[in-house]
Amino acid sequence: MVSPCDGEDVHISLFGTSQELDICLEPEPLKLKKTYISLASSQTVSLTNCSEIPLQYRWTVWPSQAKDDLENSVLQQGEEKKEENMCRPIQCGSDPTAIHHLPLLSRALQESESRAAEDCLPTLSLSGITLEPAEGEIWPNTTANFIIIFKPEEAKVYQHTVYCDVTGSESPLPLRIKGEGLGPKLKLNYNLMDMKNVFIGDKDHYEVQMTNKGLIDAPFRFSRPDTTFGRCFSINPEEGVVPPGICQAVGVTFHSQILGSFSEDLLLTVTGQSQPLTLTFRGCVIGPTFHFNVYELNFGDVAFGFPATQTCTLFNTSFVPMTFALHVMGDGLGSASVSSAKQVSDLSQRNWQGYAARDPRLRPVEFTVCPAAGTVDAMSNVTIKVTLYSNTAKKYELALAVDVEGVGEEVMILPLNARCVVPEIVAEPAVLDFQRCYLDLPYEQNVRLINSSSLPACYGMLDQEIEESTTVLFGSSVPRGVLPPGSSKEIPVFIAARAVGRIQNSLRIAVFGSLQKPLEVVLSCIGEGPNVYVPITQLKFGSIPVLTDVTRTLQLLNQSPIRAHFNTCMVQRPTNSSFTA
Repeated sequence: MVSPCDGEDVHISLFGTSQELDICLEPEPLKLKKTYISLASSQTVSLTNCSEIPLQYRWTVWPSQAKDDLENSVLQQGEEKKEENMCRPIQCGSDPTAIHHLPLLSRALQESESRAAEDCLPTLSLSGITLEPAEGEIWPNTTANFIIIFKPEEAKVYQHTVYCDVTGSESPLPLRIKGEGLGPKLKLNYNLMDMKNVFIGDKDHYEVQMTNKGLIDAPFRFSRPDTTFGRCFSINPEEGVVPPGICQAVGVTFHSQILGSFSEDLLLTVTGQSQPLTLTFRGCVIGPTFHFNVYELNFGDVAFGFPATQTCTLFNTSFVPMTFALHVMGDGLGSASVSSAKQVSDLSQRNWQGYAARDPRLRPVEFTVCPAAGTVDAMSNVTIKVTLYSNTAKKYELALAVDVEGVGEEVMILPLNARCVVPEIVAEPAVLDFQRCYLDLPYEQNVRLINSSSLPACYGMLDQEIEESTTVLFGSSVPRGVLPPGSSKEIPVFIAARAVGRIQNSLRIAVFGSLQKPLEVVLSCIGEGPNVYVPITQLKFGSIPVLTDVTRTLQLLNQSPIRAHFNTCMVQRPTNSSFTA
């Protein structure tokens, strides 16, 4: 070693041994006091330096990190002190032993830095736990105290292990910390409510008492399960805060429109409690009881297009109102059926054979239920009328179905039977002979329609197809009508000839709903033009003066009831004839 002052070589022999210093950390492990969330508690941990030298320490989460941090810190401090020593002037000439005092100067510098660090104590923060100071220096034979502040955020057990790396200790000292956070202590007066049988549509009310037996506020929130029956519960209030030592009532209402057994858990979530409280409601929703006063609706034989009505009574024998809807199972889904009254009054109705003749798939709605829906009060009844306007000649074996709101569709069915019949009618006479008929002059006769059946019938004269070559026009002032059962009716029929000579045509009469050919009545006549009579056969002018106009009158007599259009001309008129007409 060369002295920087005079170049003198100095030889120093160094030797030494290393050993673990006596360091004591207590208590270890550290069990913290149980603390409510949002509150805080503190305890002290002490680290005693039983050696004769000062020690540096640093608290970290990982032991390797503690060791690296401490080494980096020591190295950094060493570099800084080395730079200071290099910049500090040393008077070797006046004090040749000054170089031997360098360690002492470094020690004084360390002490001043330690006192500055104490003014701002670093901390180590973990989940819910804070330790301070996190680093520093312990003088020989002294004890350093560390404050452990416990401020839990959740109601759970907190467990941490922190490490204190101390100079003079080969491995970091572990400190196991354990503490339990306490949430609000909210208690229910019961956890299970057996509701037993509950009528559908009825509202049942229950009250739940919540008591806060803790030392902090208990913010709560009720939630119901998103299930079929869970959505039937309503809670008031759903959320709020219960102060310490206070009992609060919560109302629970159950209102179901669905049948069945249930067991639903209402969850009470308390802020700060790890697990929600469970409030179980179980029971069975039963529907209303009801029945009809008849076992079936039998319409018997009904006429095509004519209304037939049957009446029944629906009894509600339960203690809650019943909302119902009625429909005939198997009825058509098309437009409404056509009644005989509409067929007669609406001349635009041209279909006389019904829907089955056009397209069997176009089934009309033939049944009318009144009322089709409604509500029957508890222990009450309602009268139901079912009307059939049949537009299909067939046998009906259907059912009147009852849908109950909240219970289901087609809860009960009432059999429904009917047979649609199209009566046969007869037209007399088969031939209407109008004899001689002047052209374009209407003539009228009657045809008799006879209905010998026990059901009414609806008839209609089919429209005549008119063309340019049509020789006769015919029709009726009463083209459509109804024949009551066992009756007959005179139907006026008129014709008007449009050609001269023998004319025949057929008048067709349809029966509403019949698939048979329409009835035919032959219309016969002899078309005859106007009858004009000339009473004289010649005109006599006698002797007349030359170049004098003389007039004679020819009288024409129309002996027919129709107009006669005439035209006069000279037959074989000479070129220079003296006659003009």
